Amino acid sequence: MRFLSSPTSFFEKLGKKPVKCLKDVPGFIANRLQHALWREAVSLVEKGIADPYTVDEAIKYSFGLRLPVLGPLENADMVGLDLILSIHDYLFPHLESSKKASSLLRRKVEAKELGFKTKILKLKKVFTIGPRIKWTSKGVS
Repeated sequence: MRFLSSPTSFFEKLGKKPVKCLKDVPGFIANRLQHALWREAVSLVEKGIADPYTVDEAIKYSFGLRLPVLGPLENADMVGLDLILSIHDYLFPHLESSKKASSLLRRKVEAKELGFKTKILKLKKVFTIGPRIKWTSKGVS
């Protein structure tokens, strides 16, 4: 029986790019970053700042285009850390910082509106935010 020299080489043979997390923390690296983005995205919808369609479009057609080739720290290095610091000083007090999951997300789960799992999005193609606002693949209706 042949053994792999390391788990890294196994994943590389599968076409994956393993990364090294220097500390054992919940979520490791990628999940922490992904869920920080999701927390802010849900917050924008929950606070009525934008509808889900607009949040997704804003990400997909702006900074999301850079993500496959330019990580956030590479981008900060290119932009300039002085500008990044200035933006952080202004913007961070206005970002979502709750330590608990969104009440909107909790209500959706309690109502068994689980997305594709319950065919809410796949079949109906609609995500209901509230009694009057509906998001479809074509935008708000």
